[in-house]
Amino acid sequence: MVQTAVPPPDAQAASSTGPDGVPSPAPAARQNAGRKPDILDGMLRFVLTVVVSVGVAYLGMGHRVALLEAELGARPPVIVVDFTKMAAALQGQPNDVIETAMGRVRGDIRRLQEGGYIVLDGQSVLAAPDEAMMMPAGAKPVSQPALQPGSQEKRE
Repeated sequence: MVQTAVPPPDAQAASSTGPDGVPSPAPAARQNAGRKPDILDGMLRFVLTVVVSVGVAYLGMGHRVALLEAELGARPPVIVVDFTKMAAALQGQPNDVIETAMGRVRGDIRRLQEGGYIVLDGQSVLAAPDEAMMMPAGAKPVSQPALQPGSQEKRE
């Protein structure tokens, strides 16, 4: 019996000859002949992806921010006048001081209205930041204990 040795497939590809009888390199060797290492390709792709993503996000968010600024500019500012808190802040003052302070508040309300503000009565407002509250000049706001998050005020 005669046995013939068949070379492995990689050896066949490496030993194959081209049309002119010159041995041609293996397909894997032909692909990598003029290329740099794959790490540089991966890093370049990553950097380009990041640059393009940041550019697109910057352009998109710039447009959104401009729209929000235009919308906020179109809304009139709001101020809350809470006469109950003002009265409590002026408690113990002479009547002429209270009348003068309240007259100033009424004048301030007219000027705010003419300046484009929306002036709300504090009794109609459920919640507002302290910056939106109007107090008469020289009056000290009455401090109220702050509630802890999740707690409820006890009523007797």
